Amino acid sequence: MLGFFYAGTTLTSLAWIWVWVGETNGRSTLELLLFFEQGIPVRQWRTYVFPGLDELVSGGGEKAKHYSW
Repeated sequence: MLGFFYAGTTLTSLAWIWVWVGETNGRSTLELLLFFEQGIPVRQWRTYVFPGLDELVSGGGEKAKHYSW
């Protein structure tokens, strides 16, 4: 009976992770920060392209100073 409990909690945990944990492979820390600031849904993280991110990082400007580590 204990095995059914662990199997149920494992399946529930896997479903929760599948829905709520986004794909961050190959993303920079700046991109992850922008995901949360702009409220982009987790399901879109894998294919989302930030418009003007190259200019933000290389071009400077006030917003680039805000995100500099």
